[in-house]
Amino acid sequence: MKKPKKINKLRLKVLKGKLDTYGQTGEYNELLKQREGKYVEITPYDPYSKNIRRFFEGAVVDYFQLQHFQYSTKENKYVRVPRDYVRKMLKREFNGEYIPTLSGKFVREGKSTKDLGKDQFDAFIKRITHYMESNGLMIPYSDDYNAWIETSPKLKEVYPPLKDLLEWSETKLKELNANYG
Repeated sequence: MKKPKKINKLRLKVLKGKLDTYGQTGEYNELLKQREGKYVEITPYDPYSKNIRRFFEGAVVDYFQLQHFQYSTKENKYVRVPRDYVRKMLKREFNGEYIPTLSGKFVREGKSTKDLGKDQFDAFIKRITHYMESNGLMIPYSDDYNAWIETSPKLKEVYPPLKDLLEWSETKLKELNANYG
């Protein structure tokens, strides 16, 4: 017989004053069996909205990327930091944790943002925008971005302030490469 999987965390919704297992009844019952006679902590959890995720992916990451450059030895010129690196960098720097290595050193690794609650995700974005503002970088504003999203932009349509920032970024890249070469 297969040993039941140990359940450490389970998210349930409160509906009409009761816990709704919404398809997790088996896991819920298994958790109760595993914790028989022990304490269970219940912590309120407010998941972040799709709007804040959309703002992070559609504005914050792009604003950051368009203002960060690196020298590519492969291309022998300055280029923008790739978008996937920017996402990893932001998670590492502003939602990271230190992990010990086998040599006893600690390295910082970015944690996933999927388990962040609303307040935690808001704080994550505030840390990023504070850093950007403190370093003289342009920052996106969530209210403006969300208002634009509400207009139902076309697929592949670019957030208007990003168009301006893209032009600035292109000019900056040309300057960097002209001064380097």
